[in-house]
Amino acid sequence: MNRTPADLTPWAGDATERGTDPETVGEAILDAFEEAILAHPRSAQKEIGPSEIGHPCSRWLAYRLADVAPTGLEKPPWRQAVGTAVHSASEDWLQGWNANHGQRYLTDILVEVGELYPGRPITGHLDILDVPTATIIDLKVPGPSAMKSNRAGTPESPQYRIQTHLYGRGACRAGYPVDTVAVLRVPSAGELADAVFKHEPYDETIAVNALERAGAIAQLVNAAGPAAAAALPTTDHYCHRCTWFSPGSTDLTRGCPGDSGRIAMTRPDPLNQLIA
Repeated sequence: MNRTPADLTPWAGDATERGTDPETVGEAILDAFEEAILAHPRSAQKEIGPSEIGHPCSRWLAYRLADVAPTGLEKPPWRQAVGTAVHSASEDWLQGWNANHGQRYLTDILVEVGELYPGRPITGHLDILDVPTATIIDLKVPGPSAMKSNRAGTPESPQYRIQTHLYGRGACRAGYPVDTVAVLRVPSAGELADAVFKHEPYDETIAVNALERAGAIAQLVNAAGPAAAAALPTTDHYCHRCTWFSPGSTDLTRGCPGDSGRIAMTRPDPLNQLIA
């Protein structure tokens, strides 16, 4: 849309605020981006979602469920924001395809995948349901190294695999038939032809087992609060990127020093008794 000076509302900010000097306008724009990203519903989400239920680190799940404050300064989730923008555009593209060719794709469907425990339902928005093939598709927008790894045939991430089966369960509970679950990765840098599509038959037991595990951790957190984290094993899963990574930490109620490579193998997992 073409705009003229007459279309612009005069800025009412203080003259000392960042943005009045052309040298700082770039930083002012980045500030605006960060403000919008942090205000987005995905950034403000409190309840755990299907994308997090299958996280392999039990301690991470305890911190997440106990709503423990992040260690250090949180950066605006830029990668997530890029993914959100692509998801929004993809919905427009698929709805446009439907308008021209017929209603094949359902997008952004709110589903309840199950409960952590009675009275605590878990909901999420599945990205795409391909109606004629009864396929649930979760859309990912990874960076170049992750795309390269997946093109080389890396097995599907257990966390993403669980996420798709949870969405499959949610779709079934909402009355949609589901035969297949899939992850479609489109590159954040590259060409559309570089996309990678992985799929497998839907298996409800994968979703149920993940909910039982997360539910057991939730019950521990309900009983012990953040102290539950200290009783749970860790898994080396991008520890350096973890919201609660705190090198050298001895207070496990606030932060984790990272997986030692031995904790998960030597420490009994109290979840086994709760799930059994």
